[in-house]
Amino acid sequence: MDTLRLAYLNGLPRIEQPHAQRIRSILLHRCEFFSDINPLEIVEECQAGMREQFRHAHELGLLVPHLSPDTASRLLQSTLSGLIHDWLRNPQRFSLQEEGSELINALFRLLRYEP
Repeated sequence: MDTLRLAYLNGLPRIEQPHAQRIRSILLHRCEFFSDINPLEIVEECQAGMREQFRHAHELGLLVPHLSPDTASRLLQSTLSGLIHDWLRNPQRFSLQEEGSELINALFRLLRYEP
């Protein structure tokens, strides 16, 4: 689970870059579909990858037993989507990297099974 957590933490600075910010704003807020870009497919691919990682963590006994891998992936996806959505609406309000790191670390502490 640390690999997944670190991947998202390392992605936050990239999202804050102006070019990436413009692209995400278009994909999230305008929902434009192009012949080669479908935002819904991108989201589904990301969710499938998250589910697979959480299934693996579940098999290794690293995921809290009362959560399914599907629920864990939806929690992570919802947290990230909400965070990025709020930040894109007003990027000066908070640092995505600082706030995002705190939220991601807190969520993974809740998801990690520690006997």
